[in-house]
Amino acid sequence: MMKKNILFVCALILLSACTGKDGRGTDVTYTAFGKVVSLQSVKHDVPPVSLYPRNMFLADSFLVVYNDKMDTLFQVFDKTTFDYKYGFGITGGGPNDFNTLSTYWVSSDGKKCVMQDMQSLREVTIENGHPVIKSRMIPAQQSVYNGMVQLEDSVLLCDADMDKNEVFMFIYPNGETKNWGRYPEIAERFRGDLAALKDAYTGYTVASPKGDRFASFYAYLRQFRIFNLKGELLKAVTLNIDPCDAQVSADPEKRCIYPIAVYATDNYIYTLNLDMTAQEIGELKHFPSIQVFTWEGEPVAKYNLDCMISCFTIDEAAKCIYGMFVENEHTIYTFQMN
Repeated sequence: MMKKNILFVCALILLSACTGKDGRGTDVTYTAFGKVVSLQSVKHDVPPVSLYPRNMFLADSFLVVYNDKMDTLFQVFDKTTFDYKYGFGITGGGPNDFNTLSTYWVSSDGKKCVMQDMQSLREVTIENGHPVIKSRMIPAQQSVYNGMVQLEDSVLLCDADMDKNEVFMFIYPNGETKNWGRYPEIAERFRGDLAALKDAYTGYTVASPKGDRFASFYAYLRQFRIFNLKGELLKAVTLNIDPCDAQVSADPEKRCIYPIAVYATDNYIYTLNLDMTAQEIGELKHFPSIQVFTWEGEPVAKYNLDCMISCFTIDEAAKCIYGMFVENEHTIYTFQMN
């Protein structure tokens, strides 16, 4: 079963990477986490109402799991007892129906979750125990959006199109767009193939709940960048922490896979890291970790997990990590952070 993880990882890593122009006083290198702790999971068996769980979010006292291979897309559990409550959300043409949801959230703050669904944004909350879905159109219409996050002042940020040399695209409320951002290198080392360059610098972007900052992590490089609302580089962070590569390998088979999911609060950025090559994942060299960073880029904690998970969310007040594995739909895992 674990050999299937290779296919799972390849399917997960779909978003483009980010970088901005370098600025003096912004580059910093760290050689260790503030603390490294091993966490023991608590397994919560849930009814067979889940299939291929891809992501999750908290909404007040509920944990909501998203499955993209079920007729009913969302399953709602009590976040403390893990009692199954109900399912909601179907694919269709109704006002509250969904079409093709992105696997990754535009925003999620423990109260509500905003999702990108083709040309629209869907905001999901739980009110009086029942789901409430609000929709609004994305002001700039194009065929595909990847890596979309919500910034303040109703500004959206997503990956630039695959045929663009820039990394990001801002989408403003009036429908105007702006492409910007440079990759760390040109496509020469990748035989001039822009698509290969973009694939090599695939990554994950997350915004603070306030929307005033965002961070983007490379999937195949131990580096990430923190920007302000205008796209100005605040911090360029290099983690000289094993395992790490000096540069992204031009051979995809030899690349180490670092984060596969990110989550942010006003206080911290959390990443779910594999830190393995595809071959090592197939051999299950070790389990993933949750890595924690401040919004200044400081690596404050690494929590080594004792099982495989592929999606997660955080209850920061309760110091609890929730996780599920895409090939084990009957178990929700929790980990208590100290």
